[in-house]
Amino acid sequence: MPEHPPASAAATPPLPTEPAVQGGRAAIAKDCTPIAPLASKPHNGFKIGILQGELGDAPNFLEPLEAEELALWEGHP
Repeated sequence: MPEHPPASAAATPPLPTEPAVQGGRAAIAKDCTPIAPLASKPHNGFKIGILQGELGDAPNFLEPLEAEELALWEGHP
């Protein structure tokens, strides 16, 4: 037996398929009343080492592993 969406689902407008354009305006709405504005935030990239030196020494995950440690990760004795 095929399933049919409830009648209220048919009245719901489809969500936008394209991303918002920077500088565009959008809002979250409830019952066609805007309740929260949405604003885009520029992406500045990912920064490693934000708290460097404040939490003690941490390993540098961008450096290559030593041969012995790499062998352990790869399952070699």
